[in-house]
Amino acid sequence: MTRISFSIRKLSVTFVFKQKIEAPIKKKYIRMIEDFHLAIFANMLGVTVFLLIILYHYVVTNAPRKPKHNRH
Repeated sequence: MTRISFSIRKLSVTFVFKQKIEAPIKKKYIRMIEDFHLAIFANMLGVTVFLLIILYHYVVTNAPRKPKHNRH
């Protein structure tokens, strides 16, 4: 038997269960990311951002110039 009881101020409540209460069993466990994997992810993200910045500057510097309009 499982007994659960709690009280709020002067009120006391007790529940008695004939069957044992158990948490449901999870079949798949979610693991926390390890430091090693986090370091690899951070490095790959940094390299990707760095290469995107280099690509952006390459495209901007090699873009054709727009002619300036002369105002009369």
